[in-house]
Amino acid sequence: MKAVKQDRRSQRTRQLLNDALVALMLEKNYDAITVNEIIARANIGRSTFYGHFYDKDDLLAGNIERLMRSLGQRPAAGPSGFDSAALFEHIHAQRALFKALARGGGLAIALKASQRVMVAVIERSLAERAGPGQPAVPLPALAQYLAATFIALLRWWLDNDLPYAPAELEAMYQTLVAPGLERALAPASHSRQITHRRCLHPRRHPPRPVRPTTSPRRSDR
Repeated sequence: MKAVKQDRRSQRTRQLLNDALVALMLEKNYDAITVNEIIARANIGRSTFYGHFYDKDDLLAGNIERLMRSLGQRPAAGPSGFDSAALFEHIHAQRALFKALARGGGLAIALKASQRVMVAVIERSLAERAGPGQPAVPLPALAQYLAATFIALLRWWLDNDLPYAPAELEAMYQTLVAPGLERALAPASHSRQITHRRCLHPRRHPPRPVRPTTSPRRSDR
C-alpha cells in the first residue's frame, strides 16, 4: 500500500474513494468493478486515484487496515489483546457488504489485510503483558496463531451465512484461544530456554580424528 498522506484534502479523497467502492460492491461483484467506475462514482480524477492507491485491491486493503487499526486502539476485554468482540459485531452489522465481498472475490484480500494488522496489534499487546524472561512460545508465533485462529473462525462464519450471533462467535473464539494463552506467555523453564537456543543456534563440534586401523599381528609358530 502506498504511503498514507495525512493532510485533510488527501483524507477527504480517500474517504470519497472508499465510499464509492463500498457502494459499488453492494451493486455488483467485486471482481467486476473497475477503477474507472470507482473514480466516476467518487468524481475523482484518474491521476488523483493513482496518487493514493496502486489499484482497487490496494484501495480495499487500505480501507480494511484502517478499520482494524481503529479497533486495535480500543482496550480489549479478551485475553488476545485485540477487540475481537467489536470486530464480530461490526462484520455482523455490515454483513451485506461482507457477503458481497465473499461473492465477488474480494474477501481473501480483506482477510489478508485484517490478519496483517491483527498480528501487529496482538504482538504489541502481548509484549506489554508478558513477564520477564522468554515466554514458552515466542510472541511473534503466538500473535500469528491468535490472528490466524480468528480469521479461520471468521471465514467459516461468513461461508455459512452467519449462523451464530456475534456474542456466540466471540465465546467460541475465546474458548479456542484462552486456555493455552497464559501457559504460552509463562516464562519457559531454564532447560526449555537452553533447548530453544540450541535449536536456533546449534553448536558445531569439530570432527573427531579418525584412528588408523591396524591389522592384527599373526602369532609366530
